[in-house]
Amino acid sequence: MITSILDFIKSGFGLFRYIKIGRKIDQQQLEINELQLKRLREEDIAKQQADILLILSNDEGVSNLTITNQGCAIAKNIRIIGLDSLLYDVNTTLPCDLLPNEEIEITITHTKDTPSSAHIVCIWDDEYSDGHKCERQLSFY
Repeated sequence: MITSILDFIKSGFGLFRYIKIGRKIDQQQLEINELQLKRLREEDIAKQQADILLILSNDEGVSNLTITNQGCAIAKNIRIIGLDSLLYDVNTTLPCDLLPNEEIEITITHTKDTPSSAHIVCIWDDEYSDGHKCERQLSFY
């Protein structure tokens, strides 16, 4: 008789632990699922976005502005604002499109009236949205 009462108490305690631990596991599983969904959404967004990097290298009287697409999507309609063609002789093929991991180089020839620096804005569109901007202060000397 005592053995059956102890077995009943053990069974009740085991059921209580199973329910309590089961709830914790269910809660943790919900949190894991939410984190996985968030990561998948972020990856989907990253696949739709282009990421533009601007690098300026200076030589005597000539600068090269390298525009690189580090993103996973095509950067469409890339354009540069801030390089005044009257002050800089710019060899450019803009606006243009850049594939992922592709780059173009813009040659900027300095004149005697060229300012020592310029503030430029690079604007592009991609699958995620239009009008992304990257601003950079360029120093030519």
